[in-house]
Amino acid sequence: MADGSPARWHERAVTSPVESARQRALSQSLRFVEAALELLSEPDRTDLTVTEVVERSGVSLRTFYQRFDGKDEFMLAVLEESLRRGREIRAAEIDGVDDPAERLRDAITGILAPVPRAARARRAALAREHVRLAQLYPAEIQQLAEPAVEVFEREIARGIERGIFRDSDPRQLALMVFHLTSAHTTATLLETVDPRRTNLDPEAIWEFVRRALQP
Repeated sequence: MADGSPARWHERAVTSPVESARQRALSQSLRFVEAALELLSEPDRTDLTVTEVVERSGVSLRTFYQRFDGKDEFMLAVLEESLRRGREIRAAEIDGVDDPAERLRDAITGILAPVPRAARARRAALAREHVRLAQLYPAEIQQLAEPAVEVFEREIARGIERGIFRDSDPRQLALMVFHLTSAHTTATLLETVDPRRTNLDPEAIWEFVRRALQP
């Protein structure tokens, strides 16, 4: 006697094509993003066009506009992916470290670490895009910043619990730390500060933050 529940193959028949289409869409989108990151890594590269991205990816222009509404939405995706990869690298570097102060230090100095020459063109181009898009899509840019803020907030909160950091709103402290590191990174990449006059290496900035967080 039938129990009224659908056969398992019914579910597979519906979800398999849907999942396959989803994976295909993600794969195509990632190919566009990878193409953009490759193009931005070229020496003296300051910008890119949708046409260049499509040609480098090997996927059609029609597919590009099926995945993204336009260049701005696409560059937001490129920024998000680049930031995500950076966080993964830094997370792996502090894996196994228990001390929240040491974890916060590693997170901050990791963001501020000198950029290898091979990656400098890409990072500078992304910094310019970040500044441009922040004026057009402030809410979206704030969302991109949130994972980094959450990392700082988590470690500061743990430090407060252990008496390492002063008892204050960890969210507020995390936002201040984020804005400090973000502004310095952008200024360095866009060369709006003279490193010969402002010797602000990552350890110096961390020492400033450490003192500011002291009980």
